[in-house]
Amino acid sequence: MKKLLTIISLAAASSLAGANAQVLLTNGTYSEDFNSLGNATGSTSLPSGWSISNVATTSSLGTLLTTTDRDTWANTTSGSRNVASTTGLTSSSTTTVQNAASNRALGYRQSGSIGDPGAAFVFNFNSTGLTISTISFDFLTVDPEPRTTTWLAQVSINGTAWTSLTTSPVTITDSASWGLTSVSISTGPTLVDNISSGYFRLFASVTSSGSGSRDTIAIDNFSLTAVPEPSTWALIGLGSAFALWNIRRRRTING
Repeated sequence: MKKLLTIISLAAASSLAGANAQVLLTNGTYSEDFNSLGNATGSTSLPSGWSISNVATTSSLGTLLTTTDRDTWANTTSGSRNVASTTGLTSSSTTTVQNAASNRALGYRQSGSIGDPGAAFVFNFNSTGLTISTISFDFLTVDPEPRTTTWLAQVSINGTAWTSLTTSPVTITDSASWGLTSVSISTGPTLVDNISSGYFRLFASVTSSGSGSRDTIAIDNFSLTAVPEPSTWALIGLGSAFALWNIRRRRTING
C-alpha cells in the first residue's frame, strides 16, 4: 500500500511542474502573512509552498499558478490577486491607500468563466516526523457583492483524494459585509501527519449562489502548528533513557 501511495504521489507531482517548492515543517508554528508579495506593480512570486488554482476539482489540484499581480479590492478582473489586507484600513479606503499598504493578503475574485467553481488556495508541505495540531488563518471579504461562495478546508497526500477537515466539514462562506473572519481548525489525527508531501487547500467546490457580481476575498495570517508525532517522542524518550543509562554505566565502571 505504501509503495502504491508513493507511486500515486510521484505521478501527481510530475503533473504539477508549475507548483511552488514545498515547505519543510519543523516543530512549532509555521506562519505566512503574505507581506512578501509587496505593493509594487506587476507580477510577484507567491511564498514558498503556496499556489493558486483556477480550475481545481474535487479530485484534482488543477493547474497551479505561483505568481500573481497587485490589484485593488473592487476591480472586477477575475483570478488571483495581491491585495491590501484589511488591517489598519476601512471599507472606504481609496485605491491609492490600498496600493500603498505594506500589509498584504492573497486574494481571489471569481467570475462566470473562471474559478466559480474551481478556485483554490493551495499550500504544499512536508510534515515528516510531525503531527499537525491546528491550522488557522484570516478569511477576508474585501469587496462584498450579492453572490455567495462556500469554501472548503481540505487536506490531501496526492492532490487527487481530498478530505475535508473535521466532520462538519469546515466551511467558510464569504460575508455580506467588509472585513475578516478568523478561522481556527483543530485538525486531530489526519492523513497528512508525518508525510513527505501533503496539501492543504481552501477550495470553492460548488457554484456560487445568488445573482449579480461575485466578491473579492483573500486569506491572510495563515499559521500551522506541528508537534512531534508519538513515535518520534518515543524515540526521543528511548534515546534519553539510553544516554542516562550509559552515563551511569560509565560512572560505575570508573568507580
